[in-house]
Amino acid sequence: MTGTHAEGRTAMESKNLLLDTGMQRNIESEVALLKAGQVALSLGISRSLAYAMMATGRLPVVRIGRAVRVPKSALAEWVKRNTDLTSEAAK
Repeated sequence: MTGTHAEGRTAMESKNLLLDTGMQRNIESEVALLKAGQVALSLGISRSLAYAMMATGRLPVVRIGRAVRVPKSALAEWVKRNTDLTSEAAK
């Protein structure tokens, strides 16, 4: 039975079932470490700028082997520290 899971489903069917049940969303919402693309979306910047900020240490990172990730909680703290409150007060 190559290419099938114990329940008789193929890998593609299992993947579709996972997506259909909403489990993928739950897994993504529990992710503690963000990839550069996810950081870019969160900050509203380009992915290349996110990579550059991660590489130069402007953003807090965790290295796991060759993978570089930004902790979600550290990114939230970074945003708080780097929010310009003077522009908010001027409104």
